[in-house]
Amino acid sequence: MSDRLQQAITVLQTRFGSAAPHPAAPPCPVRPSGIPELDALTGIGGWPVGRLSMLAGPRGSGKRTLAQRSIAAASREGPVAYVDFLSRLDPEFLSHFDARLDQLLVVRPKSLREGMASVRVLARAGVDLICIDLSRARSPGIDAELPQLLHRAAEAECTLLLVHDADADD
Repeated sequence: MSDRLQQAITVLQTRFGSAAPHPAAPPCPVRPSGIPELDALTGIGGWPVGRLSMLAGPRGSGKRTLAQRSIAAASREGPVAYVDFLSRLDPEFLSHFDARLDQLLVVRPKSLREGMASVRVLARAGVDLICIDLSRARSPGIDAELPQLLHRAAEAECTLLLVHDADADD
């Protein structure tokens, strides 16, 4: 970096603090999705650890299959959880992908609040990957919950997958 550029950055840091230019963050660790082709397409090799990845699309687009394959792959490495607001998880389907069902915790919450509390507790307890399967239309409070979930995931190095239906009427 040239002296001139370094001086400019120093001036900006003095004036703007954390909003000033700074070096890019190092790459974050990743958790493989269980689908090598998808891992290659992400550009980083899988799902980012400590972050949330959203799988959205209309019904029948394959988003739940993708999430469930990721759960199956992660279950072979450690504990995983599936927060199933819509009771759509079929453990037998997971067994087709060699999931370790003894590593899978299934949560079927009665409310958004109950489900999000479960996610926070499980992330803190060391669950590696948590899939939150809900319908955006049925869970309008999710936007308010996301900042706290992201904070917990980052602290615990837990990968979060959020699956929701993005139908035209949402």
